[in-house]
Amino acid sequence: TSDVHLVTGFIRQIQHMLCIGVTKSETTQLFQCIPLQISHVCLLYYANVERFARFDNKHIETSLDGKIIENIGSAWDTIYGSFEVDCDLQLDANKVFEWTLLVHNDAAMCVSLIDETRRRWVNGYIEDERDTVHYTYNSDGQCRRSDGPSITRMKVPNASGYSDGDVIILELNLNEQHIKFYKIEAMKQKKICVYTFEDIQTSHMKYYIACYLWKRGKIELKNFRVRSV
Repeated sequence: TSDVHLVTGFIRQIQHMLCIGVTKSETTQLFQCIPLQISHVCLLYYANVERFARFDNKHIETSLDGKIIENIGSAWDTIYGSFEVDCDLQLDANKVFEWTLLVHNDAAMCVSLIDETRRRWVNGYIEDERDTVHYTYNSDGQCRRSDGPSITRMKVPNASGYSDGDVIILELNLNEQHIKFYKIEAMKQKKICVYTFEDIQTSHMKYYIACYLWKRGKIELKNFRVRSV
């Protein structure tokens, strides 16, 4: 069939092989049937699933599906995405990873791509940290990069910060070794490139999206996709 190379196509093919040589009445026996849940597990394994995951966060709460995060406390807090981009995987060398986020309440926040598997900044924030590689876009309009020993702050040439109703798009391109931040303003509905971080570090890097929020800050992960270039 045309979809034999898809997950459900393979499962149908295996189901057919199990039924070869048995009578029609015998195909209803339990050991001859592949449960529908097997398809679900296989699809989930191959899917690029992204959500925010709490790790002892004291101030940030998440929705049940991990898509919406909100700081309900009175101090800074950082939360990480669960999807890991391993830059050393040859399979991902020609991939573009894209996160789309909707700002519900900016209340001072930062969207960041960060090399940080230990999640050190839960219940804190990474504002002036030099030991962790990160590339950030703040709601006040400042972009910042840290490649380890130093931090560089850049003024955004094409736009200011972001606020309620704006959409932020974070794009990681491993093939071209850059990170781009886009913004779609709520009123204008026009996509603009805010800033491009060139020559990002990709050797032995494992990147996660991370957001740190001040009290009442609220943001939603609207979409995550991976495409080949």
